[in-house]
Amino acid sequence: MVIFEALEKIQQYLAIKLLNLADDEFISIDLAGQLNQPFKLFINRKHIVCSLQIQNSASASPKSPDESYLPPKATHHPQPLQMKTLKAKGVQWLKGFHLLAVACWVGGAVSLISLYFLKQGGLRDGGVLYGINQGVHQVDMSIVVVPGAVGCLLTGLVYSIFTNWGFFRHTWLTFKWIITVGAIIFGTFYLGPWEVVMMDISGKLGLASLHDPAYLYNQKMNILFGTIQVGMLIVTIFVSILKPWKKKKEH
Repeated sequence: MVIFEALEKIQQYLAIKLLNLADDEFISIDLAGQLNQPFKLFINRKHIVCSLQIQNSASASPKSPDESYLPPKATHHPQPLQMKTLKAKGVQWLKGFHLLAVACWVGGAVSLISLYFLKQGGLRDGGVLYGINQGVHQVDMSIVVVPGAVGCLLTGLVYSIFTNWGFFRHTWLTFKWIITVGAIIFGTFYLGPWEVVMMDISGKLGLASLHDPAYLYNQKMNILFGTIQVGMLIVTIFVSILKPWKKKKEH
């Protein structure tokens, strides 16, 4: 009868308490009164641990079970933050803007080289020379630099951050980043200033600029390194298409 009374008490108690009990929490049930000896149950949703202690003194209070019997509390490890990646439609839009920027950069740079040959046709007006140099600078700033070079840089950053390509996961990607950043820095600090000097000198001297050492020096450096830069950009396009030095897939 004592056991049945104890079980009935457990049933009534659990019906109320277990409903709102968390997985790592325990309920303590003292059955010392029903069993006439120190006896406790520690219950949660997954475990039942008994504590039975024989005491010589009737006044002694029962002790809790050894902590080794209790299951460890669940620990929640924070998950690392994962950057969201673009979906297929977003990647298509990004690729379109990237190709448009490439077209502006390479096409504009080729146009700058072609404008150079207009000066070799026997100019008779200093204003025309100044207009050519002004046109070179205008095309460079409005087509080559802003939508072209800066557009390639920004879309490349989005590609590396929001897709699975990353920055330096493949050697060909590293090559593209080196050429892109290097070309932008060189164009900003060298090609652009050379154009400005040519435009300023031709605006002041007219046709006499074609015999001015400073003008001829800046023109030679601009056409030489401008052609090299265009060649490197074209190589970068084919590297992007062919993707050489790509890591083999791991099986």
